[in-house]
Parts: sequence; structure tokens; C-alpha cells
Amino acid sequence: MNCECGNDLHIEKRSFTQDIEQELDNLYFLNLTVEVCDKCGNEIKHYYKINQIYRTIAQAIVLQPWPLRSQDIKFLRTERAIKINDWASILAIEPDTLLDWESGKQVLSAQADMAIRLLYCRVFEEQEELLFPQHITSNLISKNINQNTLAICIDMENPTRFFYRTFSGLKLAS
Repeated sequence: MNCECGNDLHIEKRSFTQDIEQELDNLYFLNLTVEVCDKCGNEIKHYYKINQIYRTIAQAIVLQPWPLRSQDIKFLRTERAIKINDWASILAIEPDTLLDWESGKQVLSAQADMAIRLLYCRVFEEQEELLFPQHITSNLISKNINQNTLAICIDMENPTRFFYRTFSGLKLAS
């Protein structure tokens, strides 16, 4: 395959590649296939089974052992293709409050954090007509918030697999 500049592309497998295009600044991909142009530096990232990847990212967010961030809240809602007014209505809040949470203008309470995680799981189960694939309640009860663990890693060789890493752990593994 050729690049837009006309040069040949070569294929690389990359470990712990951050993907800022996903709007999640703590999302990394392990074993990501990338086509690279040596002449212009253009890169084409290959995402296979994109719907499965989005589900896996959402599961990792729901189960993460730290509080939801504004970008996490928005990702969970949009991954399920729910409009802001509908999501706010189910949470029994004003749409402006949800917008403030998603933009980071307002801090999310621990109760709202839990409600959003559980709402995502319920909507997932209704839309997919199957149970959420992880044990959510026992995980949330024993949630150990560790501010040093802030990276979600998706294994592109098995896009249903995710794990958490510290940012320093990512640098050591690269």
C-alpha cells in the first residue's frame, strides 16, 4: 500500500500506543498495527473489531478503581448512543448538570459516579440482551481507588482484554 505522498508504507506492531483520537487521555493500545511512511511520517492505525474495542473500553471505565472523569462519563453515554437529555432523565438530573460533569465544570459525587456506572451496565444489558460481562457489584464494593493507576490498556491481539497500568509502568514496558 502507498502513502498519500506516493511512498511505500511499512507495517509496525507497537506496544503501549496512546490514542488521543479516542478523546480518552489515559487510553493505550498494546500490539497496535500501524502502517508508517518513512518519507512524510504519515501513520495509519488499524483497529479491528471497533465495536468490540469500544465495549472493552467502556467495561474498563466502569470497572476502573478510580473515580470517573469527565471524559469517562461522556464516553460511557456516547458508547451506548444515548442522547444527553435521555441519560440525564434516567439519572433524574438536569441536562445542564450532565453537561457540566462531561465538561469537567462540576465535580462528580461518589453517589453520581456509582449511579453512572450502574446505569451504563443496565443500558448495556438491555441493548445487548445479555448480562454485563464482568462482576460489577463485587468490584465496586471492593473498589480500591489508587490515583497512581490511571491508564487503561487494550490488547489489540484480543480486544476483549484490558488491564490497568501506572503511567510510569507504561514507560518502563515500552
